[in-house]
Amino acid sequence: MKKLLATVTALAGVLLLAGCSTVETQADWDTTVDFGQYKTFSIMPAKEAQNPMVRQRVDNAIVTTLGAKGLAKAGEEADLLVGAYGSVDSQTQIDSYGYGGYGYGYGGAWAYGYWGGGMGMTTTTVREVPVGTLVIDLIDAEAKKLVWRGTASAIISGSRSPEEMQQKINGAIDKMFYKFPPKSGAK
Repeated sequence: MKKLLATVTALAGVLLLAGCSTVETQADWDTTVDFGQYKTFSIMPAKEAQNPMVRQRVDNAIVTTLGAKGLAKAGEEADLLVGAYGSVDSQTQIDSYGYGGYGYGYGGAWAYGYWGGGMGMTTTTVREVPVGTLVIDLIDAEAKKLVWRGTASAIISGSRSPEEMQQKINGAIDKMFYKFPPKSGAK
């Protein structure tokens, strides 16, 4: 139960992604499946959601994106079942900044523009940053088989307005589904 709550809670944090250009996405699919056979989809409900508003934003983005790909939202008789899951991990980020050292001088011994060397200083900062991952699964409803999985990961940034959150979520999911539906036999 604790792991499930952590996963569902993570879905809320995952979607406060830094910016769509920094979102890393990838997709994997069953190359033997003809994705042209799928016409409808249904989003599987979350068992628990820490933030139902964020979950609704994810669902809205999925409906919009799959609709643009030619799939219609349906009820229980859908061809594809869509599951969305999130997780948050931490990543070590190391930033180094250098000051001083070599330069081009103007004046005194540097009057002729010689390059010179000197003592420099480097400051390094090590910190743990939260990285969120959103996973979207497409399951063949009849065969009960996973046929496509997309992931989006990014460093989680601070709080945003509801409109900004929806834009970030939309961008991440659009990027994830960029090459959907895949061609049969293509990877």
